[in-house]
Amino acid sequence: RCPARPPAAGPVARADARAGTLASAGMASRLVARSLADVGINFGKRLGIGGFATVYPGRHAEAGVGVAVKTMLPACSAEPYGGEKDLARAIAHEWEAADFLQQSKAHPNIVEYFGHFRGTGSEAAAQGLQLPSWLQTSEEGADMQLSYFVMEHLPGASLERHIKESGTLEEGEAQRITRQICHALQHLHDIGLVHRDVKPENFLLERSDEEFPTLKLADFGIATSIRPRHVAGTFPAGREGRGRGAGAWPSLGDGEMPGSVPYMAPEMLTHQWTSLVRGADGRTELLAASDMWSCGVSLYVMLSGALPFGEDPEEICSGTPPDFSGEAWKNVSKEAIDLVMKLLNPSVEERWTAKQALSHEWFHEDSTLGDCAATGRSFSPGVPRDFPEFAGAFIRRLRAWRQMSKLRRVAIIAMARKLEEQHDAHRLAEAA
Repeated sequence: RCPARPPAAGPVARADARAGTLASAGMASRLVARSLADVGINFGKRLGIGGFATVYPGRHAEAGVGVAVKTMLPACSAEPYGGEKDLARAIAHEWEAADFLQQSKAHPNIVEYFGHFRGTGSEAAAQGLQLPSWLQTSEEGADMQLSYFVMEHLPGASLERHIKESGTLEEGEAQRITRQICHALQHLHDIGLVHRDVKPENFLLERSDEEFPTLKLADFGIATSIRPRHVAGTFPAGREGRGRGAGAWPSLGDGEMPGSVPYMAPEMLTHQWTSLVRGADGRTELLAASDMWSCGVSLYVMLSGALPFGEDPEEICSGTPPDFSGEAWKNVSKEAIDLVMKLLNPSVEERWTAKQALSHEWFHEDSTLGDCAATGRSFSPGVPRDFPEFAGAFIRRLRAWRQMSKLRRVAIIAMARKLEEQHDAHRLAEAA
């Protein structure tokens, strides 16, 4: 790993008045970053570090908007999976995924990419990156190609950290988070991408201090296309993967296992990816099914604080249903458990898609109210037309209240009574 050194004052410019207006107007999605000239990187501060990449804070040179810059450099990678070959594959996967995401409409639950490009070691050194000593004075170091992925900066923590700090999530919160996860996956699958590393660690909170934060999916290092022409192995004639000089979509064979074992679907652990590609016959939902299994594992973890099958590949592939007998499941609704079961179906053919998951009753209003609408029964005369919507919202809030811890409910009641005592109407009533 490259050692860090104190940040230089020059590379990261301060935001001017125009930049502040741009950011506050929510126009960051229009940013474009094509080279190091477009973005200043603070190489002295790390936002995160992984096996093949380090993420640094940066600022768009023209707009002054803060960004995150994922930097991939062989000399700076931890290389736990086999070195430069795997690094090159990771760059290729993320490069093409970034292409897909930039060409499609931005989604609120997916980290937005503003650009991806390559630069030399000498250019990075000029901005403050401290290369290893043996590279600082060599032509190899000066000419070494770094890959950069410029994306929006999310100051919040990861979902993984949020779960660890909470132990388990209240069902209402898990529901809101799972809905966002399913929306993100539905969008990915619709545009022809499968993430293959869906887990709480790869979901970032837009902010950690909000009661209902927005969640965004990140890290596309092993994502791949599930569009028929790509899984066949080549792009249309004349198109090459930009930035890597190869015509074929980067792929993983049956002998390799992409992802994190506790969250991996059985078909991935048993090396069936290539077999699925050959047998899918254009049915992209079969190739996207592994993401939905990972979504089910994540939901199980949110509600119970534990993994459904541990970290044993044999247990994951056994076909045994997850255990719901623990203490954590006593206050979880049958609808939530049913959705977990549908997502953790070992059959690729029968496992629910993201679209099906979003239609599950767990995400919708109380079934009694739904029955009224479905059967055409009307409410009593004089009841406002928006009463069903109001009643549904009221019931959802009652459920959320019931799922809160006793200590939290007591604290809320105490604050509410205090506010009531301070209200002008209360003072006037006492004075009268």
